Amino acid sequence: RSGKQCRERYVNHLNPRLKNCDWSPIEDSTIFHLYNTSGSQWAKMSKMIPGRTDNGIKNRFHNLRRQLQREDEQRMRLSKSDDFPEEVRLDRMRNIPDHMSGKADKLWNMHESLGVLAAQSVLGGTLARNANRFGPFRKAKHSGEQCARCSLFAPSSHCGTHLCTKTNWCIACTRVPPHLCGNLLRECLNLRHYVEQEEKPGDSNSDIKPTGGLDTVTN
Repeated sequence: RSGKQCRERYVNHLNPRLKNCDWSPIEDSTIFHLYNTSGSQWAKMSKMIPGRTDNGIKNRFHNLRRQLQREDEQRMRLSKSDDFPEEVRLDRMRNIPDHMSGKADKLWNMHESLGVLAAQSVLGGTLARNANRFGPFRKAKHSGEQCARCSLFAPSSHCGTHLCTKTNWCIACTRVPPHLCGNLLRECLNLRHYVEQEEKPGDSNSDIKPTGGLDTVTN
């Protein structure tokens, strides 16, 4: 074996620090966030996502990209933003300026589905692959807590009233697919029409789960 072969074998397969578990929502969103700002610099991404190789990140990105694009196309065949006047602020919908767009936004036409995704984040519809990946949820402090994904503060109309204890994401971000990031993610959350309803007295604040509202998108 050559030195190059030995190195690649160790780096991609034998390194004890490598993760063999499923990809987490945080890792998926981080990949798209880094691609959005830096492009396809897989080696640099591997330094910011511990336990994942550059080749693994590249494969995950392309597989997830194809899957998310199919889901987006299916979502737009089933629903339109105008179908959700109570959940989406239709008056806020606009064309995103070029200077606010990142590299990930140009992978396919993501802007058309922003309204439907905003409605999904309100009604509680979620993706099949996200089952059991989030929760339990806890109520955000009234003084405000920052979401680790969108960087907005909960409780608010953008984020909702609860945070995931696993990821420290607002409940709205747990219902939005990972390809939305940066300005496009915040643009989507800005379309939300209202905050999730407050829990009734006696309900537990530490163990709520998103409820189904939109049709679940399957792989």
